[in-house]
Amino acid sequence: MTINQIAFLGVDPGGQTTKLGVRLGGQKANLDPKWSTSIPTYHDPKQFLFEAVRASVKLTNSVGVPLPNVVAAALTPPGPLNVEKGMILDSANLTWAGWQNFTIRDQFAEEYERQTGLKLKTAFDNDANAAGLGAVAEAGFGMDVKTVMGVTLGTGIGGFIIRRDEQGLWRVHRGRNGAGGELGHVKIAFPFDPSAKLCGCGQRGCVEAYNGATAFAARAHEMKLAYTGTTSLTQDWDTPNVDRIKLAFTAAELGDPLGKAIVDEYGTNLSVALSSVYHVEDPDRVLLAGGLTRSGPYLLSKVRSMLPGLVLRDLKDKVVVDYAPAGTASGWVGATYLAEEFHATCA
Repeated sequence: MTINQIAFLGVDPGGQTTKLGVRLGGQKANLDPKWSTSIPTYHDPKQFLFEAVRASVKLTNSVGVPLPNVVAAALTPPGPLNVEKGMILDSANLTWAGWQNFTIRDQFAEEYERQTGLKLKTAFDNDANAAGLGAVAEAGFGMDVKTVMGVTLGTGIGGFIIRRDEQGLWRVHRGRNGAGGELGHVKIAFPFDPSAKLCGCGQRGCVEAYNGATAFAARAHEMKLAYTGTTSLTQDWDTPNVDRIKLAFTAAELGDPLGKAIVDEYGTNLSVALSSVYHVEDPDRVLLAGGLTRSGPYLLSKVRSMLPGLVLRDLKDKVVVDYAPAGTASGWVGATYLAEEFHATCA
């Protein structure tokens, strides 16, 4: 089969919902809703596998792709993972009995073969690497762009480093133990200072300890309590379960001074972390991805103004920062590119 005849399946399990999508080979993702679907992330792993495969088959048939043309799939759950074994370890988002040490990759492939009679090459990686690979592929960079690094901004801070290989194909840099690109654990405070914030990884000073959703929402509340000026953030701020970070980012886009101050601090923390990795990678592009980037351009303008001043003088005019292309926040999109990468390496 030619590249235009094959297809790739992406499966992106989340804490509540699992998104699935199909992408044709040699093409960008089709964001028409008919090319993707979702199912609940069932608490029983066996039920999850059964329903995920059934939904995959139904989706593939509905878009007119013959099942044998689906040559590879990828699963991209939140970590921590053992990528080599295709195993979810002890995810903070997938906490139900049976999901710890769940060899989801191999069991998915086995269930797919049981339901369809077809063997399916199945890749496995964390959601940030998949998002990065999808963002880079969808951006359509020219061959002059060789290295892209970036962050995914959401509940936590994910990261990715994507490089071209000798054939010009995009490859995720995973490192020796699969921890390459973990930008969320770059230090922005001295880790031996007891006042540095404690991260969920057990270290102090990680950018995720400052910009992760829970920590930064608390910091935004501190800033609001200390603020004495006029702000629109008095409305809805104390509503139970409100997303204070989203409120602040939206307010910043509208010019609210407190909202801008909150996003400025977020952007400063992020820029400091990016500068450390920038000096290691010297990338052609820096991409910001994830839900917070959908609030508007204010965060991007902040990082664009700060990051060049934090790198070597000879590099400051060469720093290029962008938001990831719209649509790549959909986890299934990145998963299909991960499946394509895996298919290419297995060919």
